[in-house]
Amino acid sequence: MDCGTYADHSMLIEQYQQLRGRTILVTGATGFVGGALARHLHAQQIKVLATGRNAQKAQALQALGIATQIGDLTDTAFVQSLVRACDIVIHCAAKSEPWGALHAFEAANQIATQVIVSACERANVQRLVHISTPSLYFCLDSRTAVKETDPLPDAFPNHYVRTKRQAEAVVQAANVDAITLRPRAIYGPGDQALLPRLIDRMRSGRLPKIGAGQNMADLTYIENLIAAIVLAATVTQPAQRVFNVTDGTPVNLWDVLAQLAQTLELPPLQRQFSYHTALRIAGVLEAAWRIGRLSGEPPLTKYSVSVLGLTQTLEISAARQTLGYQPQFTTQQGLARTLQAYQDD
Repeated sequence: MDCGTYADHSMLIEQYQQLRGRTILVTGATGFVGGALARHLHAQQIKVLATGRNAQKAQALQALGIATQIGDLTDTAFVQSLVRACDIVIHCAAKSEPWGALHAFEAANQIATQVIVSACERANVQRLVHISTPSLYFCLDSRTAVKETDPLPDAFPNHYVRTKRQAEAVVQAANVDAITLRPRAIYGPGDQALLPRLIDRMRSGRLPKIGAGQNMADLTYIENLIAAIVLAATVTQPAQRVFNVTDGTPVNLWDVLAQLAQTLELPPLQRQFSYHTALRIAGVLEAAWRIGRLSGEPPLTKYSVSVLGLTQTLEISAARQTLGYQPQFTTQQGLARTLQAYQDD
């Protein structure tokens, strides 16, 4: 399956018609989500202006006929030149790694969002759609059916979550018509982060099973997220402005990983730790990386241990009721399409 080919989303005919004749700026278009969105909108004959930082991927978008500019979103002049040429801005760009230097996350997530928001205010754009994260709900405990209105924890597990929380605050305080989406664990053909990281660790034997293997998780297939973004870009003045997005039905995380291993003929998981043991190991590793100023990411972090070992599911009734969002693909369907893409490659 070509990772640039996406479903027609026939339920979105009216929304596509609203978007035709407008120009949509997609940031982070040389990344997974932004690139998928830019290609999808272009295929629907919607005018897209794409921006990103990867020259090779920018050239691939340009080869499809998508106007693409390479630049830094912390550059005020560059961003203003993009935004004033557009009617709608969809801000997908972010630094989403679980480990790294604070200044890099502040630049990519907080400062870039402030620059985008300021440019949108100045240009009076019709709508800003900001792609955030439900990692804002993270705490060292299982949570089920989390709503957008539930209180957010005071502590931050990493710089990514801290700066995405700050970015959301910027958007929510802005004098611009903005909607924020919090999609959970985005995957699909073209993903270079979520499933590839897990698959690489399973292949090399570096992924231990954490906990009893009964924890539930929500995932978000890329085409479902694209539908949610289109709906958020066209909905008329909703009272609620922040929405969770998922495939709609939680799955057993370790069953999904077992399915991946079997389909891709990866070695079975050899090690298993209790959640609390894994958390202690992660704490030691994090300390070693900080004290030793080691490069790269620790093999385990407290954040990754909690993601793999605890239940976290989201309530998406607000997106269903206000945006009209209906997941078009179940997680099983999304995984099947994703795995087929891996095998085709």
